[in-house]
Amino acid sequence: MLVSGGVDSAVCAALLHKALFQGDDSSREQAIHIDNGFLRKEESEQVVTSLHQLGLNLRVVKASLTFYDASANVHGHHTLSLCRTVNPEEKRRIIAIGDTFVKVADRTANDLNLTWDNLFLGQGTLRLDLIESASHRATSRADAIKTHHNDSEMFVSCAFTAV
Repeated sequence: MLVSGGVDSAVCAALLHKALFQGDDSSREQAIHIDNGFLRKEESEQVVTSLHQLGLNLRVVKASLTFYDASANVHGHHTLSLCRTVNPEEKRRIIAIGDTFVKVADRTANDLNLTWDNLFLGQGTLRLDLIESASHRATSRADAIKTHHNDSEMFVSCAFTAV
């Protein structure tokens, strides 16, 4: 199970843990928390502590430098790295966070000899994020409030199951 990082995905992971492994052998479970370095202060540590207290078998991937240096192709041009971009909306448009998350998750899954057929993504607010972004995946009648990092083509086209 992949935990994208924030409180919403941690709650989703906790619920999945309780639903899937209540009273069962949880050794088959492997939660992966990718710390992208862009969460609120101490949020990653709180997520890790909470999930450990619930008994999740949790691996933490510290990937802040990978995210910090990430860039992307947006509308045919290569962007500056995320660390060199100042405007928050421009950072969101880079969509490097969503794409980079998928790349780090893929590398981690390979390291653990896991396949995408048996991974779940603990994503807490995807639908609401898509509506705020006025994504065509969620609505055709909304104006964009802000672009979301998890509304990238790579993120959406992943071969894993979003729960």
